[in-house]
Amino acid sequence: PLYFSKAKGSHFVDVDGNRFIDYMCAYGPSILGYNHPVVEKLCRREGIVLIVDDVRAGFRIDLRGSNEFFGFKPDLICLGKAIANGYPISALVGTDALREAIKGVFCTGTMYFGSAPMAAALANITELMKIDAAASINKTGRKLADGLTKVAADNGFDLKVTGPYSMPYLRITNDDDMTLHFDWIARCVERGVYFLPYHNHFISMAHTDADIEETLEIANDAFQSMKQ
Repeated sequence: PLYFSKAKGSHFVDVDGNRFIDYMCAYGPSILGYNHPVVEKLCRREGIVLIVDDVRAGFRIDLRGSNEFFGFKPDLICLGKAIANGYPISALVGTDALREAIKGVFCTGTMYFGSAPMAAALANITELMKIDAAASINKTGRKLADGLTKVAADNGFDLKVTGPYSMPYLRITNDDDMTLHFDWIARCVERGVYFLPYHNHFISMAHTDADIEETLEIANDAFQSMKQ
């Protein structure tokens, strides 16, 4: 499985509805099991603030926050410039109880009084909601992920695409020292597709089917050139 949609206890389910018994346990840290109620209950009982960093994932997985997709309720969510489509702005949103507590904390920032980022944020969020951006972005991301995987396989390479479709991470797996992976990425960049070899990528509403098709053509050409 390349994409997991939900997890509970010792099992997870992929985006196609297939159920798996998990022996990786999130690469170790899942000791009690996924979504164990005691963790969230402990935070509530002990007054521990549960914080989600949505600087990357905000609006791309779920417009309401990535926690909605994963099925839990945090106390605070950190959001970055995606709020305003790149304008300099950030936000910390949370519960009413923490709104009261934060009144005693003094904060400052360079762009606090900038009206353009505020206007951009309002316009951006309104547009994202109107067009159901998260669903559309994930649909586009899936086309890219499935296409790249097939192109790689057709050329004899095993390319794994992991993470949410809207934030895919690419890796050629039949490559012990990552030489092939770095080489393929470089060849894609030379041909006009800006991938990075060590970071997840991002899909936006601006990416079109034509962009995806061109990307797949370039990826295929890059793979073929590596076999020459």
